[in-house]
Amino acid sequence: MADEQKNLAGLDRPSGTTPVSTPSTEEPEIFVMPEEFYGAAAKPRLEAVSSPVPAISTTTDTSTEKTANKTSGNFTIAIIAMVAILVIALGVAVYFLFFSSPKSVCGNNLCESGESFAACPNDCEPPSPVCGDGSCESSESYLSCPSDCRQPDAICGDKQCNGDETTESCPSDCQPAVECGDGKCEIDRGESYDSCRSDCRPPEPVPSVDTDSDGLTDAEETIIYGSDPNISNSDGDSFVDLNEVLNLFDPAKKEPARLGDNPGISTYRNVDYGIEIFYPTAWGKSDLPAEQSVRFSSSTGETFKITLFTKQSETTLDDWLRSAPVGGVSAVGQAGRSINRHGYEQVTMSDRRTVLISDGMNVALLRYELEGQLEVRYRVTLSVMANSLTFITKPRPSIETVPETGPSFPVSGSSD
Repeated sequence: MADEQKNLAGLDRPSGTTPVSTPSTEEPEIFVMPEEFYGAAAKPRLEAVSSPVPAISTTTDTSTEKTANKTSGNFTIAIIAMVAILVIALGVAVYFLFFSSPKSVCGNNLCESGESFAACPNDCEPPSPVCGDGSCESSESYLSCPSDCRQPDAICGDKQCNGDETTESCPSDCQPAVECGDGKCEIDRGESYDSCRSDCRPPEPVPSVDTDSDGLTDAEETIIYGSDPNISNSDGDSFVDLNEVLNLFDPAKKEPARLGDNPGISTYRNVDYGIEIFYPTAWGKSDLPAEQSVRFSSSTGETFKITLFTKQSETTLDDWLRSAPVGGVSAVGQAGRSINRHGYEQVTMSDRRTVLISDGMNVALLRYELEGQLEVRYRVTLSVMANSLTFITKPRPSIETVPETGPSFPVSGSSD
């Protein structure tokens, strides 16, 4: 025992261990494991493996083979199911295609599949005629298809100009070609005012555009007065533009701006004619002394013509109108009587494009000629000019002294 203790004392002490007590030579030393090694997993000891490699179990091969056989069987079943579904779908389609669709019935007013005009004329339309097929269908004629249809016998009175019929031999069937300038407006044969103005009268003119509905057309506001065509009261005062121009005020400026100061208005004065009158600055002006007239021309083609006459002071304007030396005045008819801004008697004719003004001895005839225009653009301007007219001197002898066989001038409305 003592020898064993000596041998144990000679062994190396593990590093980090401390003896519990100082060993004596008689007693063995006891060592304590450090705390850091408590709970550490024991490392397995490596031993040489000498046993042979175990043989692979045949159980695995059998399981794999069974799984493969099962998968192959499922795939075969899926293929059979898909083929069955396709066969069923094909059968349903064939049924609906050939057996479930309704059969065509001749006489139901429907030209169905398989029907034709030859087989069922009650349901199907005849085919379009083909010129050159040797058959003269009902819609074909000798004129439209001479290769299929023969020329009919000429029968005067059948409303067809055929064969050797002419305008001379059968005027009831054959008419001469439409001729512009023959004095006949043949509307039923395609002649119109646009195609032949010398034969046909123009349609009734219509009022021109008035965007703000103030009574002045857009052309009058933009070309003549300089007011806003989109605002009925351009200068923002208490009067609409129409009332201002009729009372000879400037619609583009606040009161007391006068119309005579508007740059769009000029004054025409003719001592020989004995008148002074406003007219649009942008319009052309030409005197016609032989007729004692002046003509103002707009940029759009219309004209205003003013002609001066004299009458006996004891002759009323109504009596003068009945025998006026101007063709068509009395035929137009009166629309209204009034007094203009200068206190003169004024008569407006029913066409509203003819105005007569008289101071008792002098008569001014104002006419608004459309000259083929189909819009009435300047009717208010005619009234403005009538309100502005002033007789300033006694005019020279007028064309009233010309005999009845002398020239006369048509009034607007008799030809427009």
